[in-house]
Amino acid sequence: MTKFQTRILTAAVRAPSGDNCQPWRFQFDRDASVKIIPDFERAKSFFDYKNRATALSVGASIENMRVQAASEGLATETVYADDDEKHFSATLLFSRHEAPHVSQTRVAALYQRTVNRRPFLPTAIASSIWARLLQEPIDGVKVHMIADRRRISEWADVIEIADRIRYSHPVIHEELFSKLLVNSQMVEEVRMGLEIDRLGVGPLGGMLLRWLRPWQRVQRFSRWGLIRVLARQSGLLARSTGALVLVTIKRAASEDWMRAGEQVQRLWIRAQEHSLQTHPMPVALYLDQRYQEQGSREFLPSHYPLLEDLRSRLANLIPAGCGAMLFRIGRGWPMRGQSVRLPLERFIQS
Repeated sequence: MTKFQTRILTAAVRAPSGDNCQPWRFQFDRDASVKIIPDFERAKSFFDYKNRATALSVGASIENMRVQAASEGLATETVYADDDEKHFSATLLFSRHEAPHVSQTRVAALYQRTVNRRPFLPTAIASSIWARLLQEPIDGVKVHMIADRRRISEWADVIEIADRIRYSHPVIHEELFSKLLVNSQMVEEVRMGLEIDRLGVGPLGGMLLRWLRPWQRVQRFSRWGLIRVLARQSGLLARSTGALVLVTIKRAASEDWMRAGEQVQRLWIRAQEHSLQTHPMPVALYLDQRYQEQGSREFLPSHYPLLEDLRSRLANLIPAGCGAMLFRIGRGWPMRGQSVRLPLERFIQS
């Protein structure tokens, strides 16, 4: 790799991905372009329905490379290849023609940004900050700022319903615990997945997660309200925040999901510039989309009334378009450092 390619790739892999699966491969054509190819094997997840979350992560990676390139005086053009949800990619072309200006604070924010699952303060975000966050919108993507406390509460109810499904689903349970990195040795060896110390649950929460590893134990204690308690915690996080942000797209094609990923990452980087914390909470969106298109066959009978309740509420909350991302945003105690990444050579496609 050239020094330029190394810098671009370093920025690219700082993008977020579902459960930190890092589902990207990069193919450079000298220093003129880079092709981003999804790694579907890394991305396998119940929540990655039709590889939409993977496309979202590809878009976030594109935005990171765009910022890094601009900081080096380069303009970028994105060419999307979208045959279907199993065959899509994007190519970023670099040129020195009318390179956009990007501040060093934005570049720094790119590398500092990380998911924060801790509680936020329920303080309002100034309209002047909202205006700066929404500068340079991505074509075909709409951003909905949810600051009204009543509306936030309605979304919190939806998040709780979705988490009752999530925490009582055996496939999701197995996927979650297979991706947990429970100690520093696992973090260094695996370098992909969820670091338990970065989940914002604290030492006692970490002990509880380890204790809940056996699915039979979760089933047994669910009779005593365990699932409702866990889901309630997510609802409380959503309620006690500065605001929620919903990102929607008109269609559900892979290119649209990639563009949504660019928009989400642009928002998150700019939030970091303003010392705002962000935490994605899109489970309800993805469960509902699977239910709408596939029906109930991937769920348990106990989930059916919850799925119907979810569908009814989301129909009122998202009257048009497809929900691509929901996240909370606000001020809170920041996370230290960033989540672990694989070595750069693991991302190179020959």
